[in-house]
Amino acid sequence: MAGDDILWKKVDELRQQQKAATGAKARPRKAAVKRKAERKASDKPSASKRSSELASKQASNKASELARYHASMIEDIRKVVKQVGKESAFLRLTTEEKRRLVDIVYSFKRQGTKTSENELLRIALNFLLDDYEQHGEESVLARVLEALHA
Repeated sequence: MAGDDILWKKVDELRQQQKAATGAKARPRKAAVKRKAERKASDKPSASKRSSELASKQASNKASELARYHASMIEDIRKVVKQVGKESAFLRLTTEEKRRLVDIVYSFKRQGTKTSENELLRIALNFLLDDYEQHGEESVLARVLEALHA
């Protein structure tokens, strides 16, 4: 091992002498090139740091988006859904939609919150309507409809 270092030093010295005689620049050893590349790489933020910063920014954007559905909107929907609905409407659900709805109702009942499929659908409907009234073309409803019909 130590003999290899001595050998490489001799080779480098010979190369430098040859290059000096011809006027060309001596090439550094592979290890020196590797160290130089590592130093340059350490100046850039690591991939994990970049992905962490991106995730943080996305979470912040999501939090600010969710913050717009503040307590007053929730209170408005609560008041509307608290009233007994007398008008009927017909709704066709896929098997998957119905299963997910039943799962949510069951989950809330297990936690001690009495609810129904009708109540959940009225909450969802009122949320969409209020969001559309407040945000117009930037609402969830408008964006989904635009995507559906694009």
